[in-house]
Amino acid sequence: MIKLTNVNKIYGKGDSQVHALKDVNLELPEGKFIAVIGKSGSGKSTLMNIIGALDSPTSGEINSNGAELTTLKENELAKYRNEKIGYIFQSFYLEPTFTVLENVAMPLTIAGVKRDEREKKAKEIIEKLKLTDKTDKKASELSGGQKQRVSIARALVSNPEIILADEPTGNLDSQNGAEVISLLQSICNDGKTVVLVTHNIDDAKKTDLMVEIKDGVIASITENSLEVKMKAQKASDYDSDGNYIGSKVKTNEAESAVVENVTENVVTENAVVENVTENVVTENAEVENVATDNAAVGAVVENVTETKEEIVEANVPAKTKKAEASVAKSKTKTVKAKKV
Repeated sequence: MIKLTNVNKIYGKGDSQVHALKDVNLELPEGKFIAVIGKSGSGKSTLMNIIGALDSPTSGEINSNGAELTTLKENELAKYRNEKIGYIFQSFYLEPTFTVLENVAMPLTIAGVKRDEREKKAKEIIEKLKLTDKTDKKASELSGGQKQRVSIARALVSNPEIILADEPTGNLDSQNGAEVISLLQSICNDGKTVVLVTHNIDDAKKTDLMVEIKDGVIASITENSLEVKMKAQKASDYDSDGNYIGSKVKTNEAESAVVENVTENVVTENAVVENVTENVVTENAEVENVATDNAAVGAVVENVTETKEEIVEANVPAKTKKAEASVAKSKTKTVKAKKV
């Protein structure tokens, strides 16, 4: 549990003084997903920085799982930050010239963990967050969503008790933002305390507890019911015990969509093949018709030819007989002429 008692934080002096936190008393239960909401300048990021020992209060006490932070020395605070807290920021804060593996392993490098061991742990987290194919890519080559997943992997590599996420979806589109929130919920389900600082009320309603802060004062603390969570998410994203299973549902929906799309494509391809087959059959039928027509024309031509030949054969004998009779008659006249 994280407990803040009469915490104040004042920046500046005199007329420029800003009272960022005012007598904050707050208990954040262990193993819960907690949202801190409020407008810009309300003090929510200051609250997160004090919980994470990135800043110290002007007055008051902070107890984190038995450790009284306000009494720790600087080197002890550094050890606390490195071992107990995992940080996720809106701007990622990755080293652009380092690979994904080097960025994720950085907290272990700072802690003095040997290279083989830190790379082994880093690769395990990278695989868990489905970034294996990006292991050797430089951070500068990644998309915004990928960079935020790398920063989440870096926050998890030391196996901290608390994850602090300051506007982690601020630089992401809605789809990547939803994936980050889903991932934070999964981390919480693994037993870690997750504190999400956000101005997005819809994201806040997906958490277990909402802490609203106004002008440095805790305005309200609301425990989100299962009904509220289900309205913020699809009802199917939760099982009967209220555990978030949205990522599995979305994966199944995506796989079903792919199968359906493939089926539709196969049906379309079959229809195309069937249509082509029908066209071929039609074309074959047309060819057969043409062949039939040609055969008919040939038969007519053959018939006409035969008829002509019959006519010729019928006429030739008659003309020949007349010619022969004429020649015979002529010969008879010639014979008679010689006798005289």
